[in-house]
Amino acid sequence: MNNRGLQKTLPLALMDDHMSGELLRRAIEKRGIKKKHVAQKKGIEQGTLSRQMAGKHSLTLKDLREYADILDCEFEELIIDIQPMEIIGKHHDGTIYVDDVTSKIEQIVPPMTLPASYKGIWEDRGPMNNTLHVFNGNYILNEGIIDQTCYTQLCAYKITQSELTRLNKLNDSWTNAINMGFIYPEPSGKFTIGSAVTAGRQRPGVDLVWAAPIIASFHSPLTLGWQLK
Repeated sequence: MNNRGLQKTLPLALMDDHMSGELLRRAIEKRGIKKKHVAQKKGIEQGTLSRQMAGKHSLTLKDLREYADILDCEFEELIIDIQPMEIIGKHHDGTIYVDDVTSKIEQIVPPMTLPASYKGIWEDRGPMNNTLHVFNGNYILNEGIIDQTCYTQLCAYKITQSELTRLNKLNDSWTNAINMGFIYPEPSGKFTIGSAVTAGRQRPGVDLVWAAPIIASFHSPLTLGWQLK
């Protein structure tokens, strides 16, 4: 739905003033803009802006549209509580480097609402050449069951620890159990994995823990409104 359509239907489901003010506060802080500068551009006193942010002063649709223009943000960001998405690892040169479980999980805030189960893989090809791959994390919960929707698709997947050990003994240089590739079923119940990087490279007879189709890929996501948290 575009902004115009969203704004027409919004009165039916507009959140209370307190939540609207809280989302406005988050949007201002996220961009590092001083409140006095926002208030000046809006043509109001800084105290009025503070009361709006605290939910003590009503925010109209006109106010929200003007703040969206001032902050150069999507109108949706000021009316819907958009949750950040977890990035489970970084894909580089054919390998996904997963953060240690003791590390703080990296998150990215999308410019639109996404299901809470969605997760991302950051593919890094240089400062100005990166891609965010998105998949449904619910597939991770179905360990041992590889859904047919994964077949012949680009997927995030995880192999068993014993499989990782076996492949490394074959000098296949599998750095991590989690990676991306194309999944092809075999009659034995195992899978052939096609490389997502090197055309024609395949590894047959692989045991999988889980696999999840890549739903969408966003090239240079930070230029498309995504923001690292």
